[in-house]
Amino acid sequence: MSKNKIVFFIGVVLLIMPFLGFPPGWKSFIAIVFGITLIFLSFSAAAKRRASARRTRRIKQQEVHNEHINVAPNVTILQDVFEETKPSETIDKDIPPTV
Repeated sequence: MSKNKIVFFIGVVLLIMPFLGFPPGWKSFIAIVFGITLIFLSFSAAAKRRASARRTRRIKQQEVHNEHINVAPNVTILQDVFEETKPSETIDKDIPPTV
């Protein structure tokens, strides 16, 4: 059973418990057990959200780091290619300029 269904079931039982005719001792015991169960479910859901947020943050940091590593070498390679071929070297000096 999912956590949402358990919380819903506990809420329904706590809502109708005063009308079921249980002795006061039983009512107290059932209320305490259900209260502890709700506390446990809320803590486990909060821990799951925190772990998910940490995992998402870690993945985003890795993506940024990977993009930096992958992009930087390409930029330097292109800069090296452009620096090696200068326009003055590519012009053939034997051919006269046309007017």
